[in-house]
Amino acid sequence: MRRRTSAERLIRSAFRDNTAVDRLQVAAERDRVAESRESAAAATTPWLRDAEAYLRAEEAGAKGAADRAAAASDRKRAAADRETAASLRAAAADDRRQAAQERKLAGIDQLTGVSLRAVGLGDIEHEIQRARRTRMPLALAFVDVNHLKTVNDTQGHLAGDELLKQVAETLRTKLRPYDVIVRFGGDEFVCALANMDTEDVRLRFADIIETLQTNGYAAPISYGVTDLDDGDDLERLLKRADEDLIETRRTSRHTHDAQGASPATRRAASAATDRSRVAYHLRVLIANQREDRLARLAEVVTSLGHHVIASETRVGDVAAATARLRPDVALVGLGANSEHALEMIGEIVRGAYCPVIALLWEYDAEWISEAAERGVYAYVVDTRPEELQSAIDITLRRYVEFQEMQGAFERSNAELAREAQQAVAKRKQMLELHEGVVQGLAVSQLELDLDQIEASREALVAAFEKARAIVSRSLEDLRGDEVPLAELLGDTAPTKQ
Repeated sequence: MRRRTSAERLIRSAFRDNTAVDRLQVAAERDRVAESRESAAAATTPWLRDAEAYLRAEEAGAKGAADRAAAASDRKRAAADRETAASLRAAAADDRRQAAQERKLAGIDQLTGVSLRAVGLGDIEHEIQRARRTRMPLALAFVDVNHLKTVNDTQGHLAGDELLKQVAETLRTKLRPYDVIVRFGGDEFVCALANMDTEDVRLRFADIIETLQTNGYAAPISYGVTDLDDGDDLERLLKRADEDLIETRRTSRHTHDAQGASPATRRAASAATDRSRVAYHLRVLIANQREDRLARLAEVVTSLGHHVIASETRVGDVAAATARLRPDVALVGLGANSEHALEMIGEIVRGAYCPVIALLWEYDAEWISEAAERGVYAYVVDTRPEELQSAIDITLRRYVEFQEMQGAFERSNAELAREAQQAVAKRKQMLELHEGVVQGLAVSQLELDLDQIEASREALVAAFEKARAIVSRSLEDLRGDEVPLAELLGDTAPTKQ
């Protein structure tokens, strides 16, 4: 309804604009005619002898004044039309804003405040496409609220609604503002988390479960997680996450150990311990154009057990600092996500002696995509410890993969170089043998012409030996290429008549 009203107002404003233009054109024409008539009237004076000419001048002057008045009226009406058109455009813009808000509200589940299935799955499709463009990881979690039917049957539907609201609120609080949360079914949620892998997601969900348990909900949810792989679409992702959920339920049965932790929680805690142990002594260089953020960032990095080896307020010095200090990773904040920031981060990545993580003021999908193409391994929007550690883990993992790939390319190139050198050496030896055969035959012929029969025979035998070596090596090459000798002999054997 609002979209239709907005369109109608835009059409009416365009009509008003056109009418105003037409009236201004008519007013300009009347001004021209009035000026012409006034000029004619001024050229004729009252004391002219010709009375008829005098009367015509008077009449022209009166018509000119009337045209001036009509032109002024047209301009006034044109101004009124423009004002009305501007008012209609403002109302149309307001209608569009309200329509957008209504569309947004129409895609929100009124009970839980998260996206409805139809709208939310579309948002996840966009996240999949963005992950492919940026080559960043994407994890999908399938969440099931445990015992919702039992709560509805024993405590009433209001209690069941409250459980759903608590789960949704905890998801929104513990996940990032730009993570997609969808109410997939009556007691099911689906979450898409960009720039995170399954281990990162399990850590986050361990915290979510612990929070819900603290609020009085025992074994509140079960979840399954999967990573986006090449060739995946949304249906495959959902299927794998659901299968992981079923497997988790089958193996755990919501049992707890002596300390009261579920198997999923224990796995996440163990993973956190392992990760902190592996990355405990990282040397980190941080750079930010805002000096007030350096202290906060250094505090977070230190709280994760890493060592801040340098803090730079001039991000242009980052590449030189990495060459001098050789950190394990560099965290670089460039201010607003601008084109200039993209150019600068590209220069830093090209000159840096370590992987680079971009620190963003706000989530900007297009900027992230461009930065990834320039070699940025990961990004962080806020400076919460878990966000930063996740970005560091992803960066180091990708950097190791890149180094391994680069090493594989170097080994492959070295092998190709060796093969090329061997081929050159073989060709040189074959050329020398060919030259020896030709020279031997020439010497044999010369000795024969001089009646040196024995010397001619020796030169001919030497030439034959070199020819045999050529044939032998050629056959070895053919065998190395797995060419059947019988086939070659068959091709060259004479045919019987």
